[in-house]
Amino acid sequence: MTAKEYKDLTMNEFTKAAEVYESDNAGVHNMCKKDYPDVLAELEKEPFNDLLDCGCGTGPMLTLLHEKYPEKHYTGIDLTPKMIEVAKRKALRNVASAACTAL
Repeated sequence: MTAKEYKDLTMNEFTKAAEVYESDNAGVHNMCKKDYPDVLAELEKEPFNDLLDCGCGTGPMLTLLHEKYPEKHYTGIDLTPKMIEVAKRKALRNVASAACTAL
């Protein structure tokens, strides 16, 4: 499989999953959310004002961070425009999201 074919397949699969990505049946999200406590623990060690979430999906980590640190600024980027569309619906203050299809 070429890099372009792999990218297209990935975008297609995550586009189909975007609306249910944060449900209990979403395998990738369930796998990733197990790491959230470790990510938060690491962020406690280093002060920050801005954070970039690469591969933010529908923004579950950004939502968690925004709840814990509402005064900070966050940017989420993702390969799949549909994931960003779902993330933007959350309308979190100080959070910007964009699709990065050039990756």
